Amino acid sequence: MVLHVQTNAWLNLRSDKDSSINKKLYPDVNPPDINGNEYSYLVTFLYEMGAQWKAGFDVVALPFTEILAWSNLMQMQIEPLEAEVIRALSSAHVAIATDAEADCPLTFVDDEIREAVSSVNESGWKSLARSNG
Repeated sequence: MVLHVQTNAWLNLRSDKDSSINKKLYPDVNPPDINGNEYSYLVTFLYEMGAQWKAGFDVVALPFTEILAWSNLMQMQIEPLEAEVIRALSSAHVAIATDAEADCPLTFVDDEIREAVSSVNESGWKSLARSNG
């Protein structure tokens, strides 16, 4: 589930190349499927809550108080372990979402995805070299 959340965060990052989000630059990259995972509902809860929290000029993981407030508002009893998992998933999201130079988390997993991302990066480097030529 962590890889799913991190990949979603990465897909929504803006690229330094042309300020497009990665989702547009890498349309073939998708988060790993979490259907069948008995705790996948916690990812749904995370996105309903908002995967990150604003703290001044910074973005941080959801505080437990917000998780509790959401569960009270939705009239759902969230178990302590579920709250810990949601907070951990939020931390995983924030780690990628706040790093403009983050690599795609999936490049460590799938050769096909790694090649697709590398080919886009290679064409970007070639364009940069031609423009500075």
